Amino acid sequence: MKLTNDTIWRAVQDQAALFGWGDREALIAKAVNRLCKRHHLKTDGEREELRGRLDMLWIDRADAAGAFHG
Repeated sequence: MKLTNDTIWRAVQDQAALFGWGDREALIAKAVNRLCKRHHLKTDGEREELRGRLDMLWIDRADAAGAFHG
């Protein structure tokens, strides 16, 4: 998978702009779905890898800042 962390995190920010930051699980699921459609990711392995990267990015970028706890 050739997506950068910034590209992946931008998908989270885009979904948060639409739905808010309150529900981490729903927000990550929406971002995964959006990225899979946009970048033609179809296998379960690709989805799981993306989900794992999003979880790590959430910890690095949201939780580390002390924000977005729902």
